[in-house]
Amino acid sequence: MISEVCENKLKLLFETLLTIFQTTENNVDFTEIILNLLLVCYGVRFAFLYEETNYGEKSTSIFLKIVDRINSIGCLKLKTTQDKHRFPRIFVYLDKESREKINPTIYPVDDIIEKNPNFVNIDNEIAKILDFYCIGHINYGSSKINRVSITVNIKNKSVEDKIYTIKTEVCEKDKFNIEEAKKKYLEFVKKINDVIEKYNYISYYRFENIFSDQHKLKMLESKDSEFILNNLNKYLSDLNNHYISDDVELEKSITYKKFIDINNTIKNDKEFIFLVDIYKKCIDKKFDSFYYGANSYDKLKKVSKKLSDDDINSWKNLKSDGKKKSKKKSRTQKKIKLKINF
Repeated sequence: MISEVCENKLKLLFETLLTIFQTTENNVDFTEIILNLLLVCYGVRFAFLYEETNYGEKSTSIFLKIVDRINSIGCLKLKTTQDKHRFPRIFVYLDKESREKINPTIYPVDDIIEKNPNFVNIDNEIAKILDFYCIGHINYGSSKINRVSITVNIKNKSVEDKIYTIKTEVCEKDKFNIEEAKKKYLEFVKKINDVIEKYNYISYYRFENIFSDQHKLKMLESKDSEFILNNLNKYLSDLNNHYISDDVELEKSITYKKFIDINNTIKNDKEFIFLVDIYKKCIDKKFDSFYYGANSYDKLKKVSKKLSDDDINSWKNLKSDGKKKSKKKSRTQKKIKLKINF
């Protein structure tokens, strides 16, 4: 259990951190990171996994400085371990002395990693380190099956639109026991709120269905605009994961805009066929080959820009073809196909 002296130091420090590091020169809000670190300090979270891809390359040095600043108060110590991921992913957890002093009942991440350093590269072991419910769900990453996502969010009581997702896991739908999961996450959220309410934050969890790619394609082809709009973030996420990986470049693309405006897109047969064709290629991972060898942020950005530019040109050409009023349908379809393949 945290001593009164240490708790007072932590409160003063984290109030300062939450004020100073909300925004930086590269416009990254560090609130989510700081709140996660706070929960690790109190032994509420076994560990926090910092993923550089979520914040940008420049943010990692700031993140490590924040960890050092927490350690400088002298009443506890956070340790860090980096995995072998292509882009840095860093686990943060209490050292043995701090863990035994603050909450000896939590999973001993410090001992586990010291004895088995490679565990930070094994999915099932990572799930244990991060205290996931769906441990052993080996197909959680498969888009071919229906799944369930669990997110734990924190929001500022004074600013309604400030919502931070501090924990996410994905489970296989067929193996998911909703009552057990509710029990675990109700208890977890209560522990979080016991810590963060004094900082004017509150936590809650959400369960959400993740439909298989084929189900999403079926609903798109059937022009079920209600389903598409209710699951718009999932369609856009597919585009982000398997088409245009950079957020800024994706939002420039016409495909992105056509999904946003799906009701009007559906009314135009040629545009709708074109959109479906792109989405099919997206979920079939036809664009993944463009990213082979893109092992840096600059290279990812470059590929994304190329795909986004070609996307815009493809839609413009589609519109031009429509003005020609050509009766040769097969010729038009051929042009569309060539543009999609870039």
